[in-house]
Amino acid sequence: MAGDYGGPMFLMPGLIISCHCTGVPLGARAGAMATYLRNHQQVDGGWGTHIESPSTMFGTVLSYVSLRLLGVPAADPAARAGLAWIRAAGGATQSPSWAKFWLTLLGVHEWEGINSIPAELWMLPQSFPFHPGKWWCHCRSAAPLAPRPAPRAPALAAPPRPAPPRARQRCGGAPGRGD
Repeated sequence: MAGDYGGPMFLMPGLIISCHCTGVPLGARAGAMATYLRNHQQVDGGWGTHIESPSTMFGTVLSYVSLRLLGVPAADPAARAGLAWIRAAGGATQSPSWAKFWLTLLGVHEWEGINSIPAELWMLPQSFPFHPGKWWCHCRSAAPLAPRPAPRAPALAAPPRPAPPRARQRCGGAPGRGD
């Protein structure tokens, strides 16, 4: 199909979390999204970064949170298996910064636990060996979201909206405490 970009398991969760944070209803699409996530869950209970990759903390955290935001109850077998995988692998604090960014927007992680990208990198000449413009397309797109000029600078925060019940405790770990 022209324009198909199927496979990455980190794009749809960003949409789901963004819609949740901004109050945009997904309507009938929510059921299809939950089905897609269920169809790509690995036998070990986790999800990969890509539909063909083995389970990763990144893919599993984002897919588990997405299922819960889509209304899948915690007692659902897919949710239980995903949460068990997260806990067995050390908790959501073991996920990369992208997942922590989304968790922070939901209010279940702290900004201090995210490795910030120095905004000043964008001011370097394009010829600089690791200028952000040379990064993988997804890194270039997400890079403006993560920079914070100073650790105590005001952070981007979504308007308060309820996250899945007990989300912080369910995913395990102590967000923002040296991780």
